[in-house]
Amino acid sequence: MPPTPVAPEPAPAPPSHARFAGRWTKDAAASDPLDAAAGELQLSGLVRGALGKMREVQIDVDGERVRTRTPLPRLLFIPLGAVVEEFPASGAPAAHPRRDQRPGKFEGRLEPAPHGAEGFAIRSTWAEPLAGAACDAYCLSPDGDTLEIAAELCVEGRCTRYK
Repeated sequence: MPPTPVAPEPAPAPPSHARFAGRWTKDAAASDPLDAAAGELQLSGLVRGALGKMREVQIDVDGERVRTRTPLPRLLFIPLGAVVEEFPASGAPAAHPRRDQRPGKFEGRLEPAPHGAEGFAIRSTWAEPLAGAACDAYCLSPDGDTLEIAAELCVEGRCTRYK
């Protein structure tokens, strides 16, 4: 009698991030100033001003992807739109326009949150000018009521952390 073929083990399912879905508002008192990060990226005054006024993030989750949408502030009475990024739950890379508004794209991937925390991280890299890397870790507080985003930004070998 021939041996019975054994089916290969299915690939593990990506973790569910459904608890992260929704609109989250920034707690300015619990957040670090972004001056050091803006300095590392040599951002213009206009972009620095917009960065300081970003107050919320919308996170949409399905089994295939995590999508973040961060509305940009108004310039006088003109809405500037939003930064929208999507990352496959599989961890495959995704390319998006650079966050520092310079020409070119960055490549980002979805990863598990560091240190076994409940959540996910977006790890990204980009080329010159000002080549660098970043990791934005999205984690829930123990009660699930607060989204905590801890970021590390490294530009040309210099790193800064902020939340």
